[in-house]
Amino acid sequence: MPVRWSSTYVMLNRVEKMKPHADNVQQSFSSDKGSTLQLALPALKALHKAWMSHSESSKYEPFHTALNAAVEKICGYYERTADNDAYIMAMLLDPSQKDSHIKHFWGKETHIDALREAERM
Repeated sequence: MPVRWSSTYVMLNRVEKMKPHADNVQQSFSSDKGSTLQLALPALKALHKAWMSHSESSKYEPFHTALNAAVEKICGYYERTADNDAYIMAMLLDPSQKDSHIKHFWGKETHIDALREAERM
């Protein structure tokens, strides 16, 4: 039986190209020099965007099932943060970020609600 090493190589090469996305998010969540909570939601959003685009690409078809499961898991984590005000406050208090992530991704009404909640706290 002939072995098709080239297809295995192509598959492993594609996985290797997706690895930096996960590594970047992991690095965003950990730091010895300062807090990283304010980076959590933007990092999850970036990973979601990258893996979602890969899951829709025919180039990554062998990985669609795994990528879709990963995207679903990321969505679950992202949605769970809505119950925790610490993420919102960390982003609002970060001078480099302020409310830019909330304003850009959450819509006007949710942005206003987040600011009201922050003022209340």
